Amino acid sequence: MTTPPRLPSYLHGLPFHLAPRTTPLSERERRVAAARAGDAQAAMEAASMLFAGEEGPVDVPLATELLRGAAERGSVEALLMLGGMLWGLDGHEREGVRWLQEAAAHGAAEAIYVLGMACARGRGLPRDLELARRFLEHAERSGILEARDELARIPPPS
Repeated sequence: MTTPPRLPSYLHGLPFHLAPRTTPLSERERRVAAARAGDAQAAMEAASMLFAGEEGPVDVPLATELLRGAAERGSVEALLMLGGMLWGLDGHEREGVRWLQEAAAHGAAEAIYVLGMACARGRGLPRDLELARRFLEHAERSGILEARDELARIPPPS
């Protein structure tokens, strides 16, 4: 249970309806504020809410801003989320690939998996089935089970 905010002394004794009301922050607003203060986990949670339109309208620019900040402060998870989110948005595929490449350089197997899909589909990267195969095989060896399904869709080398 939260305690009501303390009123300034000059407001004591006013009828209740004249006292200013403070609206508590929503969970989304709380996470955005924490993300802006440098909390990488809050940035990912807020971005997820913003991207999905939870507790308010969809706000891709703000989600991107928060993730970019966390990624630039060294969060590999934020790199991965930002890259994946942008790679999935039409017109932002190349930017998404850049963030995914950085996440892959930090060893994120999920990023390597998505880069394999990008090469296989020619989305954000030129279509290169041999490179796609190498990325996906690496992802599969790293435990990404979905990579096996993607590998099955790539025709064998001739």
